[in-house]
Amino acid sequence: MDDSNERIVSAIRALIDANRNVRTVLTKAEELLAQGADRLAAGERPTEVLATTPASWQRQSTQEALDAAAAARHHLRLQMIAACMADGMTPRQIAEAWGVSRQRADRFVQQIKRGSDGAAGGDAGGDRPAE
Repeated sequence: MDDSNERIVSAIRALIDANRNVRTVLTKAEELLAQGADRLAAGERPTEVLATTPASWQRQSTQEALDAAAAARHHLRLQMIAACMADGMTPRQIAEAWGVSRQRADRFVQQIKRGSDGAAGGDAGGDRPAE
C-alpha cells in the first residue's frame, strides 16, 4: 500500500473511532436525560435534579466528542482531496465529486497546499475551516 493510501486508511480508522466515541458519549447523555426526566416526573425539583446530575461534565464530554469527530472527518476529507489532486483532478472536478461549491473545494486545496492538516503526511493538527 502506498503512503497516500496508508494516510487515508489511518484517517478512516480515526474517524470510525471518533464516531464510536460520539455514540458512547451520546448514549450516556441519553441515560442521564432519561434519569432526569424520570426524577422530574416523580416530583423532584429541577434544582435538586441539576445539583445531583453531572450536567456540565456531560455537556463538555458531548461537545468534545462532536468536535473530535468533526476534526477527524475534516482530516479524512483533506487526505482524500490530496489524493484526488495527486491523481490530477482539478478543484472543479473535486467540487463536483464531493458535492461542494468550487469555493469550498478551493479552500480545501489551499489548506492542503499550506500543509496545515497533514494532508501531505505532516502533523494532524492545524486550522480547520468551518464546515
